[in-house]
Amino acid sequence: MKKLLFGLAFCGGFALSLVAARQMVPTELVRAELAGSLAKMIGGPVEILGTPDVSVIPTLKVRFEAPRVMMSGRAEPIAEMKTLVVRLDILPLLAGRISIAEIGLRSPVLRLERSLSGEALVPNRAALAALEPGRVTIDDGRVQVDDPATGRSESFDGLSASFVWPRLRGGASVEANFRWRGETVALVLQGQGPRALAEGESGQMAGSLTSRALRVAFDGKGLIADTLQLDGVLEVAAADLGRAAAWLGGSIASSPLLRDFALSGRLRSLGYAATVADARLKLDGNAADGVVSVRLDAPRPQVRATLAWDQLELGRYRTALADGQWRQTGIDAAALGRADLDLRLSASQVRFGTTGGLEKVAATLLVKDGRLDAEIADAAAFGGSLRAVLRGEPRGDGYRATGRFAGSGLAASGVARAFGLNGIQDGDLAVSFEGAANGRTLGGLLGGLEGRIGAEARNLVVAAVDAVASGARFLPIAFSNPVAARAPTFSRVVLEAGLTGHALRIGRLDADGPMLSARITGEASLASGLLSLRGRMTMPDRAGEPRTAEARKLEIPIRIGGTFADPITAVVKAETPFGSFEAR
Repeated sequence: MKKLLFGLAFCGGFALSLVAARQMVPTELVRAELAGSLAKMIGGPVEILGTPDVSVIPTLKVRFEAPRVMMSGRAEPIAEMKTLVVRLDILPLLAGRISIAEIGLRSPVLRLERSLSGEALVPNRAALAALEPGRVTIDDGRVQVDDPATGRSESFDGLSASFVWPRLRGGASVEANFRWRGETVALVLQGQGPRALAEGESGQMAGSLTSRALRVAFDGKGLIADTLQLDGVLEVAAADLGRAAAWLGGSIASSPLLRDFALSGRLRSLGYAATVADARLKLDGNAADGVVSVRLDAPRPQVRATLAWDQLELGRYRTALADGQWRQTGIDAAALGRADLDLRLSASQVRFGTTGGLEKVAATLLVKDGRLDAEIADAAAFGGSLRAVLRGEPRGDGYRATGRFAGSGLAASGVARAFGLNGIQDGDLAVSFEGAANGRTLGGLLGGLEGRIGAEARNLVVAAVDAVASGARFLPIAFSNPVAARAPTFSRVVLEAGLTGHALRIGRLDADGPMLSARITGEASLASGLLSLRGRMTMPDRAGEPRTAEARKLEIPIRIGGTFADPITAVVKAETPFGSFEAR
């Protein structure tokens, strides 16, 4: 009986203590404490609306149902949610103080107005100093950030996050999962606590951001003085660079080109400026070393890089372009104007699969205000050198491109083999091109190209019969005379042609040599490969008796049809005292 009475007394006392505890909790002080902390962080007075309810089991909590957070000067709440739960430390409460141990937000919708610039999103020292040790959790939330200056808006949906900072001088951690621009993102940060950062102390920091489009990881040290400063190892990776760039607001379209990307190195950042020294950049299996720098304090982001490749293999791009889909790729001049690029590139070797390549390449790529300047200052190829310049700028609702190309001291036989022509045995070649085009797509630019083509070969040696069989386009002659059927040598061959779209107009094709000379004009199509050439060939009479210079020459009219791959079309046949000649 005594035990029963004791149990009833204990339960009654416990019930009375619960009631007393509920009455002890100053809910309005809890409301004021929350409002004061929020006001320090966001820089303005706020008011928390909602009726609180106190629970003491299993821990002491104050619960607000459907609360709203109002800010002075804003008509709509800056935050509203299903529930706001505040867990209190009991011991400080007994001493008359409010100490918040944990805050839980369920299904919150947060509306913030602030700059979306990179550094503005980093908490300042005043905001960090307003934080107190504890734990904050968010379940199924949404954050919307509006930039009044630019009108931009970003939203983060499906937010589940936790912020843990157990001790004032201890470290802190953040874990968050959310959806941004259609991608699911996992964010992890850990290291120096807010109080140490607010007091300008440097400490260990590590973090990662992971999504299907992009992965970023950092491990090093950081501090917040006048601005955020980081010093450590950075790793960035993307399976599809175009997709990652588009996700971040860039202008690279997802395509078979520029896919697998990785960047690693020593990151040093100060506010809006960051540099990756000892950078290792990998793109589609090609690795380069150098330095990459980024600035975000200009009207547009600025990217500068100096990169060097030992070997750059571009054969896969040639294969990817074979289907012609690139022709439909639009040229977004506005997108080109969103960032400024200054790239200095070099490569010991550049290969194009099995068709040869370049050596000792030095190039630059500049993009500013939507204008593009690309230049190959020098490159060694086929025993000679190449130079090229490409410039582009917005023009109306399209884009205008101009370009120049020049090569000198080239081995004619190597150039011919690169284009599938095996009849050239020797000779030195110089080539040039200058043109311009307007278009809205890459295919439109190519189709609208207009320019001038020039070439000059010296001491050119051409296989007599093989020249025809392999498709040497300027010598469609088969020699039946064994004396004449030697490899012709041309001391000089000159080509002058005009290009309009795919149509090639050959105004002059002159070939001069001791065995024969030719003067040819005509047309060709780069799209279909069809040829239509005509002219005259002059041959000396070396088999007859000595005659006058004029009498010793034989002129044969020639016409050449067919295609670039097979330019053998017979229209002329000539019988002479020293042999039979036929244009096939």
